[in-house]
Amino acid sequence: MELTQFDINLLRALDVLLQEKSVTRAARRLFVTQPAASGSLQRLREIFQDPLLIRVGRGMELTPQGQALVDPVHEAILVIERLLQVGPSFHPRTSQRTFRFAMSDYCTHTILPGLMQRISIEAPNVRIAVAERFTKDFDPLQLGDLDMQITLDDQRVFADDDQFQAMNRMPLIEDRFVCVVSADHPVSSPLTLAEYTRFPHASSNHDIPTVPDVAHRLAGVATHDRVMIGSFTSQLFQLPGTDMIAIAPYELAAMLAPMLHLRIMEPPFAVDPITEAAFWHARNNSDPGHVWLRGLLQEISADIRSRREARQRETPGAAASGDRGRLKRL
Repeated sequence: MELTQFDINLLRALDVLLQEKSVTRAARRLFVTQPAASGSLQRLREIFQDPLLIRVGRGMELTPQGQALVDPVHEAILVIERLLQVGPSFHPRTSQRTFRFAMSDYCTHTILPGLMQRISIEAPNVRIAVAERFTKDFDPLQLGDLDMQITLDDQRVFADDDQFQAMNRMPLIEDRFVCVVSADHPVSSPLTLAEYTRFPHASSNHDIPTVPDVAHRLAGVATHDRVMIGSFTSQLFQLPGTDMIAIAPYELAAMLAPMLHLRIMEPPFAVDPITEAAFWHARNNSDPGHVWLRGLLQEISADIRSRREARQRETPGAAASGDRGRLKRL
């Protein structure tokens, strides 16, 4: 079939049908009725002279022809979207572009506020769509569903080492873990290992092991988890008025400690520091808008490091002890 004979709108329908493997779900994503989606599938079957989707049991599966079309069709959609959205230059002041992120709860508190402040000034019509995701892969970046993923720069977290290495990445901020308790907690300071294991904990309920989980395993530490909840922020909010202990990144703990009346202490065992990095697909390397966005993130990261260094200068010996003096006062 010649391109002039093909309705380009069917390409989007084909992409969604191949991804969803369901006419009902595809119709929902395409914002059309189910009969309309069924009609598009019938036209596509005639064009490709293949069923594309066949019923297997209670669901539907792709035919070999349908499976062969998944990647090239999706890539074609991405190319068309880039042609429509990205010009030869990017003008922050007038752009109405939406950038799609995935980032952890920790990053929404430490990195995102600075980004939104800068965008509010430099690009008031640019929008940021954020999804909080905890996945072991970069499939959303490869599929083009996201522009950027801000997550741990640690390949041990990800299931596919080749996929991790294939992504472009830019380190943003480093942080370390501290123990956090309610201000009136009876625990002593410095915190001992015996006390750390004796008191109950607020911890993560993610299937993906966290850095503290790994540290517990390496140190042979077992804790009694009284509440298991999704994010470090949520864990810290459970501490006031209880005898629970949580372990969280310092930047987040220092931010919330005054408001929640929390006390911060050093862990009684070794916990690896973390580096949060921005990851993106190579297709976005030269995208002017993406280049501008990465520049903003670099500046915000530098601001965070400068504020941390200022705190260390305000506290005698903090540069050598990692803010230990300040932590005791909190």
